[in-house]
Amino acid sequence: MCYRRFLTIFLIMPLFLRTASKVANSKASLEELSKTAAPNALRDAEFKKLPAEAPKPIQYPFVASIQMVENGRYQHLCGGAILDNEFVLTAAHCNLKPRLLLAKDLLVAAGSNLLFDTKAQRFRVRAIKKHPEFKPLYGHDILLLQLASPIPIDNIRFAAIDFKNSTSRKDGNLNSILLGWGRTTPNLPKQLEVVPFRTISDEMCVLKYKFKYLTRSEICAVNTNGPRGACDGDSGGPLVDATQHTVYGLLSYGRKPCETGKPFAFTRISIYVNWLEEQIRSMRKLNNTNDLG
Repeated sequence: MCYRRFLTIFLIMPLFLRTASKVANSKASLEELSKTAAPNALRDAEFKKLPAEAPKPIQYPFVASIQMVENGRYQHLCGGAILDNEFVLTAAHCNLKPRLLLAKDLLVAAGSNLLFDTKAQRFRVRAIKKHPEFKPLYGHDILLLQLASPIPIDNIRFAAIDFKNSTSRKDGNLNSILLGWGRTTPNLPKQLEVVPFRTISDEMCVLKYKFKYLTRSEICAVNTNGPRGACDGDSGGPLVDATQHTVYGLLSYGRKPCETGKPFAFTRISIYVNWLEEQIRSMRKLNNTNDLG
């Protein structure tokens, strides 16, 4: 049985519109206007500055899109989860295609659940940390991104999801949701989609569904009630509890993209909590040292 890893690249072609306005250039007309008094005109001091429009809350402010730029176009690579104002979590295989990608090649888009939204904010990646034991289909599919500038966490458009409460190994039969954009059309914005899942035991995943590559670093979950399974572009996206307070896993692989009612393998966050905390401390310390130096 062949296993497939998901990774779909979507292209955005920027469209630049150039307009020109024609204004009459008449010195005489300007002099006449400058001498004309407007009795009802408001003085500048009488204008009151309008308050800035309050940002509108989004439903899943902790979800991010991992992107790259190629030939001047943004491409969606994978989903990601915001851990704090400096770090974002995704799957390790997400920087393997279309080639091995470095930190400087990656961008994180956040602040909107609409993919390629012009109101979203993009952050450059300063550094990445892949789990040293990662190999495709052999577990440890986890990648930590450190951003070059902080995410303005406001719990409205930008928020962090808890990963520290995932320390205990989750059993089967837990209702959860996968958050991702799935398959998209190039140049066409798309809303984030919610895909229902239920976790199952490792034994059931291996014996009933024949997931022979499943490791203890992964959690198996079955898609329930459609409308689709995990698709291309969902890789690295967070599998969260029904209350959206804790991240259980990151989409790693499955047999057939988008297939409903079937299991998929997710990186099990519970066994990486200590590793993540250590890497965050180390990367943050290194960054502070470099800034001082």
